[in-house]
Amino acid sequence: SSGQTYLSSNKRFLMKCIDDYGSASIDACMTDDGKEVKIGAELTSNGFKYKCIKEKNGSVKYEKEPAGKGRMAMMGCGKYAIGDKLITDDKQFQFNCNADGKIKFSGCLVRGGKSIPAGSKRNIHGMNYDCKETSTGGASLTKTRK
Repeated sequence: SSGQTYLSSNKRFLMKCIDDYGSASIDACMTDDGKEVKIGAELTSNGFKYKCIKEKNGSVKYEKEPAGKGRMAMMGCGKYAIGDKLITDDKQFQFNCNADGKIKFSGCLVRGGKSIPAGSKRNIHGMNYDCKETSTGGASLTKTRK
């Protein structure tokens, strides 16, 4: 009924019923442990940074990424949906939650939003980048001048 709040089916959004005809709005995003993240805010909880962003077109975007530079590849996918992309706080490394339920290093990120796939070398703006997966499942990015 109008004014009632409830969680979306994926439990990422707090919804509010705005009329008796099934119309709803998003009031907030939710952390995995049930804390509200107001629209336009971010919250760190249990080692993850959550952001609830209102886009220019009015849609609300949910973002979740690990807080800190820790090795994420050792974690299970239990806190993520298959297909989620995880970016380290320093914005240098990307991991993906794969269909097998494991988090896997997928690539490095460099200035300007350029992506380098894991196991690849690229020359970008006169710099040589070498993006590698470490033996422990972590990530390494080496940068040298050409």
